[in-house]
Amino acid sequence: MSKKLFLLLVSVLLAIWVSAISVFQFNLGSKIRWINDYYDRSVYAERATWIFDHGIPYVDTLSEYPQVPTYFFAVPYLALGQLQPIETVSVRLYSAVFSLFMLIVLGGTVVLLYRSLPENKNLAFLLLLPAPLYFTFNRFDILPALMVLVSILLLFRGDTLIAAIVLAIGTMTKWYPALLLPVFLLYEHEKTKRINWLAIVAFVATCTVIIAPTFVLGGWAALLMPYRMHLARGLELVSLPALLQGQLFLPLGLNVDSYFMGRFFLVLQFLPVFLSPFVQLKTKEELLSWSVIVIALFTAFSEIYSPQWILWIMPFLILVTKTKMDVLLLVVYGVSTYIAFPLIFDWAG
Repeated sequence: MSKKLFLLLVSVLLAIWVSAISVFQFNLGSKIRWINDYYDRSVYAERATWIFDHGIPYVDTLSEYPQVPTYFFAVPYLALGQLQPIETVSVRLYSAVFSLFMLIVLGGTVVLLYRSLPENKNLAFLLLLPAPLYFTFNRFDILPALMVLVSILLLFRGDTLIAAIVLAIGTMTKWYPALLLPVFLLYEHEKTKRINWLAIVAFVATCTVIIAPTFVLGGWAALLMPYRMHLARGLELVSLPALLQGQLFLPLGLNVDSYFMGRFFLVLQFLPVFLSPFVQLKTKEELLSWSVIVIALFTAFSEIYSPQWILWIMPFLILVTKTKMDVLLLVVYGVSTYIAFPLIFDWAG
């Protein structure tokens, strides 16, 4: 990426940030969260309150997130030098700083994609479509997305051990990168005809090191807290199993047990991972394409629906884009996801 293009990218992201925290701070008085969605960022601010009294995450405060983001949520407070209980005003300030960090991560992801694309490098800027940009600003999913991308590029370069370590850090940010470890190992196995046990050990060891303080300071209750909180959520809103239950089965008079639905779709979520040994993964394109399937079906069959998951799959889709139709479909995906949430979601209540 040329210096001129890099400066343009920085200027655009900075302009977006400044306008979002000033002119569009309150979404122009609309009930629709056009630009700012403070709900999740206020949760992040709340999950980081352990830092005020030098407390212990998962012991003194709740957190439904893995260790890396739970620790990272405290960084905006440190950047602000604000170690006091949060109020409405400071939540806005916290959100502004948090979003700035995420836009920096987005900029790094765009640059890395630009350098990695073999031909049409400008495809990297598809990450600036409405949905990826919106969820980068209001969530933290761009952080694990960058880690997964770095891990993939390290794998392609032959640095499998470091790739496994970075993938483990990504897993402790959002759990989905763990789905790609078997895929990565099978890809390398196709080339070397051996299982890289050292990479598996490095992955497990990195995860263990990250979660160890939680276990030492809080025991099993603290360590299992985020998993128990997620397992208690059940079928939510517009997830595929919830839609089938509410819009198909119940109108037909079929009372399908929600627990059974959840377990059935849980199996479907992981089915591509189990099928990976039977898939040919000899080329980079095959690895990327199968990774798209693994992540896409994991999200599609989930009991919950989080539109920010577009950030998990978008870098893969950009890397496998070949034709003008591919580009068009990506644009439709990046725009329609934003139209669905927050526009239609908030408009319809």
